[in-house]
Amino acid sequence: MRLEMIHPVVVHLAIGLLAGSVVFGLLGWLLKRVSLRWTGIWTLWAGVALALLSIVTGGLAEDNILKDKPLHDLIETHCTMAWITLGVFAAAGLGWLLAWSGKRKKWEPWLHLLGVVGLALISVTGYLGGEMVYNHGAAVDRQGTPVQKIDMPKATTRPDSDFIREAD
Repeated sequence: MRLEMIHPVVVHLAIGLLAGSVVFGLLGWLLKRVSLRWTGIWTLWAGVALALLSIVTGGLAEDNILKDKPLHDLIETHCTMAWITLGVFAAAGLGWLLAWSGKRKKWEPWLHLLGVVGLALISVTGYLGGEMVYNHGAAVDRQGTPVQKIDMPKATTRPDSDFIREAD
């Protein structure tokens, strides 16, 4: 298995958990449901752990792909944004632990805001990751067969029916 292929799997799991943690936390706060709040906290910590693993696998992927200077610079920016994003969510996780020790009412709005900021950072980091793959071809096999246009038969509808049939 190519190491650079592990990163997309791990990073998308982390993104889902971190986004879910923000949603669960906000719903728990708005609906005053402790179970949703705890779900948000647990998914936050699982997301932080997977985000750290994502950074590690991203570093392994970087070592195994061919890159020019523009792609290298983009990878460095993506990596920096990933560390900042991880820091924001880790700070939120630590904040939740401290908040539940007695200052929850005072800290809760700020911790939710931190989660929303984290989601914005995930968006920027993900955009940079997409830029690397789709515009620079990072970890893309360029030796593959080019995409070819396939001519499909034309379809028409009969006036007396909703069915689609192949044109004669």
